[in-house]
Order: sequence, then structure tokens, then C-alpha cells
Amino acid sequence: MQSGAVSLVDDSIMTKLAMSPAEKRLNNFPGDPNRLLDAIIEKLHLKNDAALSRVLEVAPPVISKLRHGALPIGPTILIRMHEVSDMGIREMRALMEKDEQPLTHH
Repeated sequence: MQSGAVSLVDDSIMTKLAMSPAEKRLNNFPGDPNRLLDAIIEKLHLKNDAALSRVLEVAPPVISKLRHGALPIGPTILIRMHEVSDMGIREMRALMEKDEQPLTHH
């Protein structure tokens, strides 16, 4: 496992434990994480989730947990996604909030 993966997961767990309910609402980004993950894969011309995990410097199971809702997209991973994709935070949040079907790879 890469060192970055532990940090992102630990940050998420520790953040949840220490936050008030109001802070939890502000730090969880509702919507479909698959849309955002697929958009980043497409933008960076990546082949799959494994390639995305390498770019984000997280272990592949982190991407799987994000996709299946077992791990929320929190501030730490959102900032890392911004750093690698150059997408704005508002743009990424808007992607997750859309009601449309997830993006598909060509």
C-alpha cells in the first residue's frame, strides 16, 4: 500500500470522529462519486480505476470504496483530485450532483 492511501483513509476516519454534525454535513460531498471519478479518468486519458489510483496516490481499494459509497469523498481526496485534474472544487461538486447517468468511457 502506498503511504498516501493510509493518510487519506486515516484523515477521513479521524475527521468523522472529531466533527460535529454540522461539520460532517459540510465535509461530505453528496451525489454520485462515479460521475466525478469517470470524469477525471476521461480528462486525464486514463485507462481504468487502477490508473486513477496511481495518479491520486491511493491504493486501488480506496477507489472501489469511493465508487460503492463505503468511503465518502471528503476534503482531502477532493483536494488531491483537484491537484491532479486541475478541475475546480465547484466543478467537481457539480459533477457529483447531476442527475444524469454516469459518464461512459469511449
